[in-house]
Amino acid sequence: MITGARPDSDATSASVFLADYVRDYVLGALTPELARFMLDASVCTDLDASLAAELTGQTQAGRMLEECVRLGLFLDRFAVPGSTRYRWHGAFAKTCSSLLATDDPARFIAVHRRAAIHLRHSDPIASLSHSLRAGDIGAARSTLLSCWLGLALNGHATDVETAATRIMEYLPADPELLLIRACATDALGDHHLAHDLFRRGQAQIMASGTADDDVVLDIARLFVSDEAEQVCAAHARVREVIVGGAVTGVLTDQVAVNTLLAWAEVRHPTNPTLPAEHFAAAARELRVQEPMQWPRALGGVAFGHVWAGHLRLARHALDEISERIGPIDPRTAGDTLNASATMAAGLVAHLSGDPTTTSRLFTALTAGHVDASAASVARLMLACAAADGGDLAACRRAAIGVQDIPVETLHGVPWGVFRETAIAVLEEAIGNHERALRIARKHLHRTDLPLVALALSGVLRRADQYSESLIQLRSLRSFAEVSYIKVSTLITAAVMRRHNGDHEAAHDVCEAALAVAASEGIRLPFGVRETAVRRLLGEHVHHGTQYEDFIGACLAADVSGAVAGVLSHREREVYRQLQTSRTLPEIAQELGVSVNTVKTHQRSIYRKLDVSSRRDAVRVGL
Repeated sequence: MITGARPDSDATSASVFLADYVRDYVLGALTPELARFMLDASVCTDLDASLAAELTGQTQAGRMLEECVRLGLFLDRFAVPGSTRYRWHGAFAKTCSSLLATDDPARFIAVHRRAAIHLRHSDPIASLSHSLRAGDIGAARSTLLSCWLGLALNGHATDVETAATRIMEYLPADPELLLIRACATDALGDHHLAHDLFRRGQAQIMASGTADDDVVLDIARLFVSDEAEQVCAAHARVREVIVGGAVTGVLTDQVAVNTLLAWAEVRHPTNPTLPAEHFAAAARELRVQEPMQWPRALGGVAFGHVWAGHLRLARHALDEISERIGPIDPRTAGDTLNASATMAAGLVAHLSGDPTTTSRLFTALTAGHVDASAASVARLMLACAAADGGDLAACRRAAIGVQDIPVETLHGVPWGVFRETAIAVLEEAIGNHERALRIARKHLHRTDLPLVALALSGVLRRADQYSESLIQLRSLRSFAEVSYIKVSTLITAAVMRRHNGDHEAAHDVCEAALAVAASEGIRLPFGVRETAVRRLLGEHVHHGTQYEDFIGACLAADVSGAVAGVLSHREREVYRQLQTSRTLPEIAQELGVSVNTVKTHQRSIYRKLDVSSRRDAVRVGL
């Protein structure tokens, strides 16, 4: 249209006609040097001067790209942080590639090979594509083996599955490609097909007698297998390799490997401290490789600390995320990196006795684009938050969400148990105590599900079934020293001793529970539904304790319940202080008011609560 020229072509299709036009009236009008440069450089639709130089062998590639832009040769320039990028028009680049393949096949292959080598680390998916276009199947396979795990874990499972399938057209009997497809398929949500591919790949490798030395098989076991013994053995072998430093192939991506090891340990727990170690190792590696991404990797670190019961460290990691990249936004929970931070923050809120924040954070993790495992955990936590908050409407919403928790075992996690646990806490909340107890008793001896044990032991404790509650908690032997399990175990033992009349022992054990709870900010076992626990706390204040302020903060939650409806804001503050062992002058000093003002509020509180003594007033809130 610009030149008024028309190719003298007998082309029978638009693509052939366009190829004739580009050859005769675009490239033909340029100097041979620039025409050759364009044919070679257009092999990559998106490129910069460095890539263009690699493709064309031109040391002045940047200047020649600018010349193409100046001449209007179907090339756009745009700025990105730290460099300038260029993009060929898609139809033009495709036409040039077709011309190069037809006119000089050897050069076509050579340019694609150079592109594959240059992009292998910065854009492995593009590198794979160039290797395949060059017919270099070995290079494509090698690139895929080195990068597939990180891609599959970070939202590119479709690309991995596509690449593995294309390479298998040339290598149909390759068992490692089958295993890679299995992992990518699993990440995409088709667990049944993933297990079929996994079994086929595993069977081929085992038949060859190389199973003990095949790292891809071990990684696939960590990714897909439901067999706890198999996963634990694979975990030990991979961990030994990366700790020893002899990493090759897929293990060179230590960010991805450590992340996978961390989640595999969560699914099949043996040591509560291992996930935090692996997440921290991944974050350290990412800090070196991609410093801008490092703060987001702290979400996994925070989750690992929560899993190990180190809530103070988890809060520190979450605070660091907020300081560096802004507050955790539940709306971005679909992002893999942000999902870990959201889950960690939600669990901290739950263990801190904050059902409102728990509900807000976990609601984001039930969206359809979030990992199915994270969504299922979130639905359990939403049921717990609704029950803890005493909101019947929230309980009804949570009950609807529970129906989306799978009933089958996936990745070795018995999701049916999570589903039944959510049902139990909701049934208890609406008054169906017998059904809740039946479910709790059904799962008394689980040894591998700390969140489940925490929820069901609470159901049993609140029903005064202290022995069974302790059986549930003590079955988690590897988690015995994890703070939230230890606090629940100790406080349950304390109320059981009080129930049996051994008050002195009850106070001793209660003080031990408070020591752990106060250090980590754990308030869940002292919530408003824990009548027996709170009664013991009220007595414990007067018995004598180092944790009076912590107890006061726990018991103050009652003021936001029934008592809140009759007391003013200032009266609620005084009431919280009355729940401690402080004298009236000490309360006045704490609140910054006169003793007479405290006495005035005290008389008003007694009148509104229809009591005549401080002890009776405190008991109203227990």
